[in-house]
Amino acid sequence: MSELYPSTGSSGRFSEFWTNAKNRIIGWLSDPASPEARAAAVREYSFSEALSHYEGTQPPVLKIDPRYPIDDNIFVNYPEMIVDRGVTFLFGSGVDISVDDREAQKLLWELWPWEQMQEDLLELATDGAIFGDAWMKVRINEDLVPEVLTLDPSRWFKITDPDDYRRIRAYRCQYRKSDGRLYRQEIRQDASAGWMIEELESLDGKRFYQIAEPVSWPFAFSPVMTCKNLPKSKSPYGRPDLTRPVLALCRYIARTDSLIGKIVRVHGSPKAYATGISRQDLEIGVDTTIFLKNPDATLNLLEMKGDLAGALAFRAQLRQSLAEVSKVPEIASGNLDRIGQLSGRAMQILYGPLIKQTEQKRRLYGRLIQNAVRGLLAAGGVKNAERLTIELQWPAALPPDPREEAELGLIYQQLGVSNDTILARLGFDAEFEKVRRAEQDALADERRERLFNAGSVPGSGLYA
Repeated sequence: MSELYPSTGSSGRFSEFWTNAKNRIIGWLSDPASPEARAAAVREYSFSEALSHYEGTQPPVLKIDPRYPIDDNIFVNYPEMIVDRGVTFLFGSGVDISVDDREAQKLLWELWPWEQMQEDLLELATDGAIFGDAWMKVRINEDLVPEVLTLDPSRWFKITDPDDYRRIRAYRCQYRKSDGRLYRQEIRQDASAGWMIEELESLDGKRFYQIAEPVSWPFAFSPVMTCKNLPKSKSPYGRPDLTRPVLALCRYIARTDSLIGKIVRVHGSPKAYATGISRQDLEIGVDTTIFLKNPDATLNLLEMKGDLAGALAFRAQLRQSLAEVSKVPEIASGNLDRIGQLSGRAMQILYGPLIKQTEQKRRLYGRLIQNAVRGLLAAGGVKNAERLTIELQWPAALPPDPREEAELGLIYQQLGVSNDTILARLGFDAEFEKVRRAEQDALADERRERLFNAGSVPGSGLYA
C-alpha cells in the first residue's frame, strides 16, 4: 500500500533546492517551451528567492575583496520574523477542531492527535507563507491506517481547466530520486473512475514511462488538497508573505546596514598621520612613544568629520516601510523604543493590518483543514463524512487586557446589562460563578456566626 501512496517528505530546503529545480523544470512536460513549463520556471525562481531569504542564505549584498578576508555584509533576518509572526497570529496557541458527531470526534483524535495536528498546522502555515500555497494529503500508510501529511509546495503543481483556473484537473508531484531517476506522481480526475493515481519515471526528463498500474482512489474527494496562503487574482496559486517588494526592501536594508557597518569599521577609529617627515625619520619606541627627528614635522589624527545620523534615519524609514508592506508592525519584533504604554485599543490599531491579513488566511486555511478532517474521517470508515459539520475555534490574535475588560464590564453593568451577559463576555461561566459565590457567602455567614458566638465581635457581650 505504501507504494501506491508514497510520502514526498521534505526537499532538503535550500541546500538541495537548486539541484532539484532544473530537473523538475526539464521534466515538467515533454515540451520545455510550453506555457506550463515557463510558469513552473517562474515559480521555481520565486521559491528559491523566498527560501534563501527565510533561511538567511541569500547572496551577499556587498562584494568581498579577495585580497582582504573581511566580510562587511550584515543581514538582519526580517523575512524569518515576518513568516514566524504571521504563523503565530494564524495558529498561535493552537486550533481546536470539533465535529458534530461524538464517534467521529473520538476517531479524529485517534487518527490525528492534537499535538501532532498543531505541529502539522504550524509547518503548513510556514510553507504557505514562504511559497504561497499550503498542501496536504490524505493517504493510507503501511499499517492500512489513514493519516494526514503536509506536502512540500516546491514539488507540487496544479493542472487546471483551460477555461477555469479554479477547477483543478490534476495534481502533479515531481522530484529526483536517489538513483538519479526523475519520479512523477500524477493524481488526475477521471470522468468514470474518479481520481486516478499514476506513477511514472524518466531517465532523461523528457520521456516518462509507467512503473505501476494506475490506481483508483476509492473516495470521491481528491487525496491531495491545497489552498492559497493569501488571495491572488486570476491564478490557481496563492500569494506568499514574502513577496517581491518585501524581499527587495529586506535586501536594501541589508545593504544599508552593511554600508553603515563598513563606515564604522573603516572610519570609526581615528588614524594618525605625519607631515614634514619621511618614514625613516619616524621612530617608535618600545613603549609606543613616537619620536619625530625633524623639528618641523607634525603629527595629527584623521577623524571622521560627519556622523551617521542621516544614514540611521534613512534606515529607520526603510524599516517602517517594511512594516507597512509586510503588514507586520515593528512592535511585533519586541521593539518598544519609540512606543510607550499601550492600551488594548492602541494595540488593535497597531496590529490592525496583520489582524486583517490573518482573517483572510483563516478563511483560506480553515476550508483546507475542514476538508482534510472530512477526508481523514471518510478514509477511516465514517459514513457520510462529507456531511459532517466541522467547527474551528481559532485563538485570539491579541491577548485581551484584563483591566480594560473589567472596566468595560462595570460600564455595561451601569448601562443595565445583565451580570450573566457580562460574565460570559469576560470569559466566565455565569452558572458556575453563581454556585461558587453561593458557597463563599455560606462560608462567610458561618464564620461570622462563630465569631459572634465566641464573643469576638464587638458588642456581642450585650446579648450574653
